[in-house]
Amino acid sequence: MSPESAPTTTLIAVNLASAGFFILLSANCCWIEPELADVPGANGGAAFIWAVQAIPVAALAWLFDASFAAWCCMRRLCRGRWPANRWCWGVVPIWASTLLVDNLHHGI
Repeated sequence: MSPESAPTTTLIAVNLASAGFFILLSANCCWIEPELADVPGANGGAAFIWAVQAIPVAALAWLFDASFAAWCCMRRLCRGRWPANRWCWGVVPIWASTLLVDNLHHGI
């Protein structure tokens, strides 16, 4: 692994782990059974549990992403080159697919 790709690899690995943990928490606490998806009120208070358990994981990952972007900008200003490559954009589909999968299983 080249030194230029190390920050990008770290970013992608942290986001994949965070997205997996987010899905794990969501699946364990808040996803309803498929046969109950159309029953009104079947999900009960799952949204509150989801907000307490799963949202902080996503918030920490997004805070890490924002810090990473700030670090890249500062490094660009100081050294004149970007420390990360275009694979950093892989974070967007990771979280888009994670949120899509999560929303499909909430029965809303």
